[in-house]
Amino acid sequence: MPDSRLKASVIISTHNGATRILKTLFSLTKQTMKDFEIIVVDNASTDNTKEVVQGAKKDIACLQYVFEPNLGISAARNKGFQISKGEVILFMDDDEIASPGWVHEHVKVYGSNKNIDAIGGRIILKWTSLRPGWLPRKINRRMGCLNLGVHARPMIFPEYPFGGNMSFRRNIFKQLKGFSLTFGIKGCGLMGNEEKEIFFRLNQLNPRHIVQYSPEAYVHHTINAKRLSQKNIIMRNFYQGVSDVLFTELTESPRRSRIRWLKRSLRGYVSVFQTFFPIFKFRIKKKETKLFMMQISCAYWLGYARECLKFCLINKNNKK
Repeated sequence: MPDSRLKASVIISTHNGATRILKTLFSLTKQTMKDFEIIVVDNASTDNTKEVVQGAKKDIACLQYVFEPNLGISAARNKGFQISKGEVILFMDDDEIASPGWVHEHVKVYGSNKNIDAIGGRIILKWTSLRPGWLPRKINRRMGCLNLGVHARPMIFPEYPFGGNMSFRRNIFKQLKGFSLTFGIKGCGLMGNEEKEIFFRLNQLNPRHIVQYSPEAYVHHTINAKRLSQKNIIMRNFYQGVSDVLFTELTESPRRSRIRWLKRSLRGYVSVFQTFFPIFKFRIKKKETKLFMMQISCAYWLGYARECLKFCLINKNNKK
């Protein structure tokens, strides 16, 4: 029988999340499992997040509040782990709504197989307003959606869980020494790949580890109006290009030479031009979805090419 008595810690990082956090906390009060703690890490908020969370402690006995002055979701998650007590460490964001069995499902899966080191659950998008016609479904994943089907199975890297619904065994997360501070959103900064980087290191630590996909451990990810702006989505894709180059630089061995980075930069700029000119064709034909996909792709390759060129110049200066 799976061991459902394992104590768990739920860590929620929030930055100026006073208007969002209560819905997330309320969903955790409805869990079928009760033996867990909730840690809200206030990541340098300038709104009344502290007062909102402290007020919720009257009704949620297992709730803890801690302030992390160093801006960045990775720093905040690491801070939450430092004060946590659970053997299972769960992470979610301040715009997620947990299903009633969310904590129980994570704990149950660990109890069923001692070789499972981490778990990723399903993330379902929840729209607060009508989905815009220009928003293609192809980018649901970049909006935070994770759906690998209805059957549980191992996730083989480069597959990895998303930060809005993932967990680790305590001893494994401790061995990994937390998230890298190089990656992850920092306030309004849109750098990503913090999850990709830590699961890359987990794969290096023990290639035979199991990262389990558990569809029954699902959450709803709220998409508000601010995240639905075209500018926000385009900028997120630009910084995804930047983040992908940074991930390559830090994880490849041996590191790339200046010439190889220059070649990658040129390849990126070629991709920019290849996606830039069709934009005019789709604008004339008024195909909103295809037009926006071209804009997203163009933004990604601009970020990618710019960061490649940056590393090329850095390597040049280091050789002088």
